[in-house]
Amino acid sequence: MTLDHREDGVWAAASFSMASHPGVTFVWNQKIMPDLSAEWDPDFAAMLFSTHLIEWFHTEAKRRSPDADGIIQN
Repeated sequence: MTLDHREDGVWAAASFSMASHPGVTFVWNQKIMPDLSAEWDPDFAAMLFSTHLIEWFHTEAKRRSPDADGIIQN
């Protein structure tokens, strides 16, 4: 997982692969902290990120075809 500080806030990106999908890399990006946020809870942000990542994988990502580089991205 990586963090990217952008003009509109902090984004987290996670990439992973699954044995059930050989040769495919899944990439999930999500804003986890709005810009200039004074009320940011890192534990809640981490929980929300992982919940959305799992939901995306099970409801959408594993049903999609990868691009030419073998990547499925939100």
